[in-house]
Amino acid sequence: MVDSGNLAVAFLGEWISAARDEKEMVGLSEIIASEASRFAFSEPDLVNRLLSKAKSFSRDCLKRIEGELVSSLVNRMRGYTKGIPDDDRILNLSREHRERHAAEPLLRDLFDRVVRYEEADANQHRRDYLARDELGRRFE
Repeated sequence: MVDSGNLAVAFLGEWISAARDEKEMVGLSEIIASEASRFAFSEPDLVNRLLSKAKSFSRDCLKRIEGELVSSLVNRMRGYTKGIPDDDRILNLSREHRERHAAEPLLRDLFDRVVRYEEADANQHRRDYLARDELGRRFE
């Protein structure tokens, strides 16, 4: 029996190889971005192929697709407790994969963008919390 996840990865890999233009690449990236956390961390070779193929069309195509992947990874619902994210799984996985794929510039850059975004977001929420806390103490 063929694992449906492996079958999906195989099909997507074939579609990446067969893509003829930027429009097809954008369509593929939307499929992959919809499951970005699954593919980025468990199928980095597929994501690297997607980014490499996008780069072969143009730098703009690469940046658009990379942006979609980053956006999909970082734009999710999460809570904060006293300005600290309740879930830092994406940040930790991105740090790990940034190091693991240091020799692969497209993947390294993708994971680095996620890390930078996640760190900036956490820092901003912490500053906002501290500012609200300080303001609240002024009115006590």
